[in-house]
Amino acid sequence: MSAPSELELIARRRAELLARADAQRAALGYYYQQFERPVRQAETAVGLANSLRRSPLFLTGLAAVLLRTPWRKMARVPKLAWRGWRVLQFLRGLKRVEAVKNRTS
Repeated sequence: MSAPSELELIARRRAELLARADAQRAALGYYYQQFERPVRQAETAVGLANSLRRSPLFLTGLAAVLLRTPWRKMARVPKLAWRGWRVLQFLRGLKRVEAVKNRTS
């Protein structure tokens, strides 16, 4: 048996690189699918925020609400927002734990 020629070595290396590229392409597609929905939702939220920011009706309504609301009641808003955020994080954690349990079962 003779040693493989340089052309055979190059062909083998090319095949290995193509297989590796296919695996990386598949992994990239998987991660893209995972992030596609959250990115789309973030783009929608940013678009909505920009539209509201430019809306004179929204700004007028916000000013009216802020002027008519006693400041003591407004002090509750950050606390409620933080509490809501913590509940959301807790529920997301539960969802992840359930997903892991379902994968291992």
